Amino acid sequence: MTAELSAEDRARIRRRVMKFRQEAGAGTVPVDTFRLADRLRREGILQLERVEESVLRESGGALVARSRDGRRHVIFTAPLDPDWKEKSPRRRANFTMAHELGHILLGHTQTPDAAKSPAVRAQEDAEADAFAAELLSPREALARFCTVREAADALWISESAVRRRMRDTGVLPSRRKCPRCGFSRIPPAAAFCRECGKAVGARVAPGPEDVPFLPPMPAECPACGAAEPAGPGGECLNCGAPKRNHCLPEYDQEAHPCPPEAKYCETCGAPTAFSEFLP
Repeated sequence: MTAELSAEDRARIRRRVMKFRQEAGAGTVPVDTFRLADRLRREGILQLERVEESVLRESGGALVARSRDGRRHVIFTAPLDPDWKEKSPRRRANFTMAHELGHILLGHTQTPDAAKSPAVRAQEDAEADAFAAELLSPREALARFCTVREAADALWISESAVRRRMRDTGVLPSRRKCPRCGFSRIPPAAAFCRECGKAVGARVAPGPEDVPFLPPMPAECPACGAAEPAGPGGECLNCGAPKRNHCLPEYDQEAHPCPPEAKYCETCGAPTAFSEFLP
């Protein structure tokens, strides 16, 4: 049995996710829900434990329960593969963990499942799915990519989860071509070409609750080529250049995170910190 969520349900869940982001300090994507859950436990934000169960490996699923004393939640998950972020099917685990956190944070664990009707359980599963999708793949973040695979790789979720989320939000994968330089990988949310800085107009405008996407650091420093880990301020320990790309706006305006390959910011059109190092 599946349940359809109303617009009111989705708005309520979106508000709960935004509140949780503030409480948990999860203000950017991608989100590693396993590290997040561990931090929630350590900092006492949630009375939570996670137990790996090999019996769950075949289904790739998870379940959440209350401890016998009722004071904490226990999430049972399949054993986590060390390279789960690298392959689409294994990234299902990230969504599954977010789904179980959704059950907790939406209050579904107050009543035992055995006391619920099939319709109520289906409704709660649909709500937990919506929670996970909103947490891991906000609408504005999806619009930063040209293809389903790009979004899945960057947001650490499966390609099937991206397709469902794009269908639900109306953000469809697309590529545009810059009329000035011919660069042909301009995503829906880009207002400027990342290659030449020309204004191209965003097809998906950022909303009031835009969640920034934090692109990864390149393995090697773009300035000197060193592969050492970044320093505490995100700088290369060999030459001091920044290892995470961002724009360099004028007049103390907000700096936006940018993909490693961007010469210009897709949000404001300013040159990026990597622009002088990129071919």
